[in-house]
Amino acid sequence: MYLRGFSLGGSTLWRVKTRHFPRKSSRSSSSIATHQSVNKTLTRSVVALQQEILAHRSSPQLDWQYLNDLNGGQLGPSMKTEVPGPNSRLLMKDLGQFHQNSSIAFFIDYEKSQGNFVSDADGNVLLDLFQQIGSLPLGYNHPSLLKAVESPATKLFLATRPALGVTPPMDYIDQLHSTLISVAPSKLHYVQPKMCGTCANENALKTAFIWYRNKERGWKQVQTDSAEMMSAYNNQEPGIPKLSALSFTGGFHGRSIGCLSVTNSKPIYKLDVPMLNWPRATFPEYKYPLEHYEAENLAEDSRCLEEVEETIYQHLHTAPVAAVIVEPIQSEGGDKHGSPYFFKGLQHLCKKARETLCNNACYKDF
Repeated sequence: MYLRGFSLGGSTLWRVKTRHFPRKSSRSSSSIATHQSVNKTLTRSVVALQQEILAHRSSPQLDWQYLNDLNGGQLGPSMKTEVPGPNSRLLMKDLGQFHQNSSIAFFIDYEKSQGNFVSDADGNVLLDLFQQIGSLPLGYNHPSLLKAVESPATKLFLATRPALGVTPPMDYIDQLHSTLISVAPSKLHYVQPKMCGTCANENALKTAFIWYRNKERGWKQVQTDSAEMMSAYNNQEPGIPKLSALSFTGGFHGRSIGCLSVTNSKPIYKLDVPMLNWPRATFPEYKYPLEHYEAENLAEDSRCLEEVEETIYQHLHTAPVAAVIVEPIQSEGGDKHGSPYFFKGLQHLCKKARETLCNNACYKDF
């Protein structure tokens, strides 16, 4: 079996070469209020806005009135104080009495923020390139989104907080097909929603380890009174295997202990936190422009792939590499792009060595 995961916006999409299970119909004679109507509204809103933007892009002159309307009348930044201003600093001080505040840049007035512009607690208006970790493709307070979240279906969903892994709503299958699965990369047929990118990556790593061990034991079910089960309770072998996940220099995959162990972007993230001592390899660094350095960049890819293979071999008898986690584009690592040759070579090595390739897109802008 070859399994590949792709995390996107707090969900993990899976490709599994195994027995095909036909999708059962999710239709029923009765229904409960869900996100289905919201999904359709959001889809229409996104498509309509994309078409509108493309139409204006084709114009030979920039339509300032269009941009003005899109951003709620805000055409540019408007600065009244330094950032953070006095109001933000006062709020930081108050928050610091009972909550960590070292990572806070400034406080936002979300009601006044519009489109690509964010308004802070001091009335400053800034062009926002952060967009809440890239999660606001339509910007702040988009009318269609605000209308969609006011629907009774959304309110009921938020108020009841369904445990989707245990008691999902009746048309949950339709929700997944009309949202995540509808935009899934080719041949990735499985999806497992998670709360965030870190959760998705953590789940992907766990799935890789579980698959690896199941394959080793011949897919036999573990008995509740077995040595594996009893030793797992005490964090000991054989229930707790000595396996590892291979990551790359510059990679960022999240801030939980597991994901931090495969994160190699900034040391401050790891400082004072015990880490899993897992291996890492070098992510390619190319010379630009690419067309002028084809031979050099091909040599760089080959060097990195050889390092990956050697690292896997070195850990074969100590902590076998059961998963490889890599970003298609490194952002925290310095805007580094791996070539198709590199990723195809990495995929080949994973198949050769029986690992799982976890293809991670956490904290990325595409």
